Amino acid sequence: MRGELRFLPLFALAVLNDAVDVLGLVAQPYETIFDIFLAAAISLAVGLDVVSFLIAVADLIPGLDAMPIWTLYVLYKFLEYKERAAEAGREGIRPRRVRVPVE
Repeated sequence: MRGELRFLPLFALAVLNDAVDVLGLVAQPYETIFDIFLAAAISLAVGLDVVSFLIAVADLIPGLDAMPIWTLYVLYKFLEYKERAAEAGREGIRPRRVRVPVE
């Protein structure tokens, strides 16, 4: 559960950024600075990979920032984390040994 809570501020930042992008509440230079800040924060929090770099570039393109790109990316990373945790839990369970009396 503790590992899951680290995604909560990331979801909040991603939703805030996507809302600012879609609604156009902030002037373009400030929006770009916020996009770069968010890209750095999320990439450092969940790990650097090629996908986060591509999403950061796509979010800077004026027509593509209308989609909730960062929210979907954080959701993807959260589901990937949950899947890995479940997989690790399954591997940690050992089958019980059954003793069969031999006569």
